[in-house]
Amino acid sequence: MKKAIFLAGGGARGAYQAGALRCISDILGKSKFPVDILSTVSAGAINGTQLAQHADDFDVATQKLIDLWSNLSCDKIFLAGNADLFKSVARNMASMVFHMNWTGGQHLLDTAPLQKLLCEQVDFNRINQNIENGLLSAFEVATTCFESAQTISFVHSQCHYAGWRKIRHYSESAKITHEHIMASSAFPMFFPVAEIGDLHYGDGGLRQAAPLRASIKLGAEAILIIGTRKTPTEDGFIHPKPIVDINFAKILGSLFNAFLDNLDRDLEHVHTINTNYQLMDNAAKEKSEWREINTLHLTPSKDLAKIAVEKEVSMPFLLRYLMDAFGHKQQNGDFLSFLLFEAAYTKDLIDIGYNDTMQRKAEIEAFFAL
Repeated sequence: MKKAIFLAGGGARGAYQAGALRCISDILGKSKFPVDILSTVSAGAINGTQLAQHADDFDVATQKLIDLWSNLSCDKIFLAGNADLFKSVARNMASMVFHMNWTGGQHLLDTAPLQKLLCEQVDFNRINQNIENGLLSAFEVATTCFESAQTISFVHSQCHYAGWRKIRHYSESAKITHEHIMASSAFPMFFPVAEIGDLHYGDGGLRQAAPLRASIKLGAEAILIIGTRKTPTEDGFIHPKPIVDINFAKILGSLFNAFLDNLDRDLEHVHTINTNYQLMDNAAKEKSEWREINTLHLTPSKDLAKIAVEKEVSMPFLLRYLMDAFGHKQQNGDFLSFLLFEAAYTKDLIDIGYNDTMQRKAEIEAFFAL
């Protein structure tokens, strides 16, 4: 059975995926890469580079992820010095007040360090060679094109596949480079857009209505999904507590979380199709374009936003001051949890990811036994 891993976005929350993947490696106890297809977006795309680079050894790949997230700091992702942040704020203020179109005016944080990190730690030639050699069937990186206002899935596939052009989402064959990863992980307003060719791209979760589409189109019959947000209550209903005054941080946190909402909807859609497919007789199944898709969804058991608030002190001073100005502490820290690229926070998420996954060991073993 052809299997895929889908790695969702979530900024610094991506550390949770590192812990979960490391646990899967320990559970399976084998070095062979356990799936055929790797589908990624945003922070998941960053994690995907290590998996694809070491597709010949899953144990090494997951240990590299642990090392990466355990030694992370904000200044390895964006320019976090006081002078850099002050200049950025000044540029953006001048851009808004005086309508000056200065370079750097459309984002707050310069991600030059992330690009440097990717170029130093990831051999993209090796990734593409691994795909050509069949160690990995396909690697997808989802982005958003600002010119076309569509989700673009850049796909490098070892075998022929039927590309797709759906409403607001199409695929494009490409050998994956750091440019695709930078584009996929570019938070709107906070991280700069990335140029690929003559077009401009940003975070792939921005308009991604069907996150699992690529895995299914590439032939997956079973998809392991590793999310970065706590699963809602069983009935799906969240019991809210009234907030006296909604602040900017709450709105931004909701915006960033909205990038993850489509995954829940897409999973619900897949489950509905599975139910309808099972009701068909064999003759109808043979004529149908549908097929049953097995899924296993791993999500945090704890609220990662609350942990971020507890670890906020590890963030550089001026950046912490800016976050405080947005009001994140009063309204649950969702916004902060995306940007807290500090080991004090990410190590906790690694442990949670590992422990959560170990709690589901039987399900993991059953999934990979399919």
